[in-house]
Amino acid sequence: MDASTFGSMGNNHLVQNNYGASFGAPLIKKNTFFFANYEGLRLSRANAQTLTVPTPEEIQGDFSMSNVTIYDPTKAVANPNYNPAKPTGPANFPYTRQQFPGNVIPSDRINPLLEAFLLKYVPMPNMSMMPGAADSNNYLDVRNETHFQDQGTIRIDHNFSKG
Repeated sequence: MDASTFGSMGNNHLVQNNYGASFGAPLIKKNTFFFANYEGLRLSRANAQTLTVPTPEEIQGDFSMSNVTIYDPTKAVANPNYNPAKPTGPANFPYTRQQFPGNVIPSDRINPLLEAFLLKYVPMPNMSMMPGAADSNNYLDVRNETHFQDQGTIRIDHNFSKG
């Protein structure tokens, strides 16, 4: 069946081959029999995945275009409005954090080796985001997926009764 799935994004590359053979016969005076079979599967299809990858600006510390707030971990201070008699939660947290100015991490706080590694090896976004939307699902990866499966059975039966 060469039908497209929803996840294939219109790419209908699907090749599936199932095949096999079986054979059985008597071996010795119709008291001993054997049976053997083989089954094979070859499957090749397109596999589409929608993923989230950082933009080059985010790798360099600039989150000003994303819908994510980046806080400075070194600027956590005690929350003067914290009430220890109430349950801790988003409205009653013991610490407050300070956002990076402009939502940009200073370049001296980013490891240059890691930045170079990410810029070289992490794929760049290939799908555009809606303005103001959450920074996600910006990379479509379509690749061929192949499966090879082989199995077989051998059986020998002997009838010991002479009646």
